[in-house]
Amino acid sequence: MCLHDGILELGISLIRELRCLGNKDPIEVHHCHDLTRPSVDLLFGLDDNIQVIDLCERYVIKNVFSDDMAKTFQSYWIKPLAVHFTSFEELIFLDADAVLLKDPATLRNNEGYKKNGTLFFYDRVINTNQYLNKRNTNAKGDLEGPIYLHKWLKDFDYQRFKLEYADPLPAFKNSFAYRGKTAHEQDSSMLLINKRNAEKAMNVLWYLITEHRFIYEFSWGDKEAFWLSYEFSHTPYFFSPWGASVVSTTPNKDMERHPDTLCGSLAHFDPTLDASAPPELLYVNGRSLVDPVPFRLHKLKLLQPNLVFNMLPTHVTPRQKRRAPSGKGEWPECMTGMGSTPASPQLMPYLYRRRQHFQAISMGFIEPLLECVNAGESLPVIPEPIKKDTAPPSKNVDKQTA
Repeated sequence: MCLHDGILELGISLIRELRCLGNKDPIEVHHCHDLTRPSVDLLFGLDDNIQVIDLCERYVIKNVFSDDMAKTFQSYWIKPLAVHFTSFEELIFLDADAVLLKDPATLRNNEGYKKNGTLFFYDRVINTNQYLNKRNTNAKGDLEGPIYLHKWLKDFDYQRFKLEYADPLPAFKNSFAYRGKTAHEQDSSMLLINKRNAEKAMNVLWYLITEHRFIYEFSWGDKEAFWLSYEFSHTPYFFSPWGASVVSTTPNKDMERHPDTLCGSLAHFDPTLDASAPPELLYVNGRSLVDPVPFRLHKLKLLQPNLVFNMLPTHVTPRQKRRAPSGKGEWPECMTGMGSTPASPQLMPYLYRRRQHFQAISMGFIEPLLECVNAGESLPVIPEPIKKDTAPPSKNVDKQTA
């Protein structure tokens, strides 16, 4: 994972949650000159199977990066830099705000991952004229010509990587990104990558993050760089067969106002290839589920009710194949008309434990971090009050019985 001092508490609470879920993997924490010595000491003190690596320092010392170049990685772009750098052959990358419901190491048994060497997850389908989906605008203001992705696939410098252009495979041609239906293809909050046979993909990834991102903004942050590296290098890769979901948000009153349209944090189901297997919520990617102040205080004017602290995410968009929402919602995060179903019973106790660890480290308490707190039995569900019939009386009602 990648951390900086501003999200240290999120990162520590995630590390503790991984251990509480039974994960025993070694953990690398990457940063770019933005973890102070006390933060590093705290990480070492809380886990004895962890490494903390200042990537930018290493590349500057080796004269690979200038100081100015290194500073550009004090952003989302440190994530693909960490993926490229790590010595782990099989890696699981997690964003610090991922709320887990199971040990992600179990995903190494996924058939798609074992066959192709990656496990990627889709983002929401948001069809805007941006990034890979960008088209030119004519004098009348109308969009014209091919999307950027189509032009880039043909103009990419394949020879630089000892590759040749190849017509995209049918599966890729059927993707929302290729068909110009979305500006966002991949969510990079969780990645599984086996680097054993991915040398060319890693070479392309290095090019994308050190050169091409300065030529054209092809992605919101880093997320499209991963699957594109595999696509351009003709290296097999695998996406979850299920589209993105979101959880309900309490401040936005999703379930009261529009229960078929949820607008909360991104969620993903277990990427099983067996469509008959019961849906199993894997994780939710949302700082607003853990941090009581998940936004920057100096940007209060831009605050949306679906982005503030979400106390009770009771529902989730049902597991389904990736598809576009049925219309525009209040916010880009909304999955309009895609339905809702009760969230996994495991979500609340695991979320409770994650919040306990987050609050403990935020307040400077260490001992609570050493325990895997069990939330215990939940309160019985309080039935909703019976709604009164507010329909006007029929004109044909007998006056004697009215």
